[in-house]
Amino acid sequence: MRRHNYPYPSRESSHGTKCAGIVAAAANNGRCGVGIAFNARFGAIRINLAAHAATKAAALKYQNNYIHIYSSSWGPEDDGQSFVSLSDKVRAALETGAKSGRNGLGSIFVWAAGNGGPDFDSCAADAYLNSIYTIGITGVSQSGQRPAFAEHCANIFATTFGDAVVTTDADGSCTNQFEGSSAAAPMASGMIALALEANLSLTWRDVMHLIAVTARPMKAEIFQLNKRGFRVSSTYGFGLMDGGRMVEAAREWKSVAPMRTCSMRQFGYEVTYSNESMLVVTMSGCASSPSNEVNFIEQVELTVSLRANERGKLELYLTSPSGTVSLLLPVS
Repeated sequence: MRRHNYPYPSRESSHGTKCAGIVAAAANNGRCGVGIAFNARFGAIRINLAAHAATKAAALKYQNNYIHIYSSSWGPEDDGQSFVSLSDKVRAALETGAKSGRNGLGSIFVWAAGNGGPDFDSCAADAYLNSIYTIGITGVSQSGQRPAFAEHCANIFATTFGDAVVTTDADGSCTNQFEGSSAAAPMASGMIALALEANLSLTWRDVMHLIAVTARPMKAEIFQLNKRGFRVSSTYGFGLMDGGRMVEAAREWKSVAPMRTCSMRQFGYEVTYSNESMLVVTMSGCASSPSNEVNFIEQVELTVSLRANERGKLELYLTSPSGTVSLLLPVS
């Protein structure tokens, strides 16, 4: 087979074509549905999912002053067993993109939350979604119900539709059967592209704030009202994204203050396992001076190193000072 220098689509590998069509299929194309952001320009980066970390890192920072949004409908195996951490190279690529991509405004990394629901997979084990620099997106059916493919985790940021989506297919054809979080993520990318079309000065954190304040809360099985007044859940995140509301808000949006970070370490804990064993670790800090005192929290990244005798029998929870509880790692 002749190898191409560019990632041309084929009938055997049309996944990326379908994703691209959702975002930016041309208006009045006479073949299929219109893309959400039909004025956007779309490029493809071909990588093998088994590629070395350096290859993935290079893809995630490729032309990051020119590319605004990296829409990723891929990730680790949805088998309920895989738990792979990010390499230092990939982690650095995401951080570098968010901090210096788009000439300092920050690259926007949209990530599909995965389709491992039938295998009881949890996107809590997806290291890409666990990065504070990515926006995790899941999907719902056309009636707003949670589909079988959907995974649950605290790092799902928002929801779009992911059931029977109409989009372009290979060879210029059309399909109305594209589904899963692979379809939901480019739908989010398209709405973000519309927001950037309305206000190209939005930072990567502005985009996250826009999604949070304009998403429509859904009737989740379990949700919490956090201290800021948002309904949040591990099924739908902040809720169903609303492109129209995002564009309207983006036009008059005032950028959020620069991000500040604070880190702390605690270690050396031990617990003997039993059916009711629970270890509570209280952490506080970052209040030594007004310059680094924490008054508002956007995201928390918890790094845990531990040993356990039985795989799948451990749960991790994080409770905020105001009482919001996040399940970081469910039993499997």
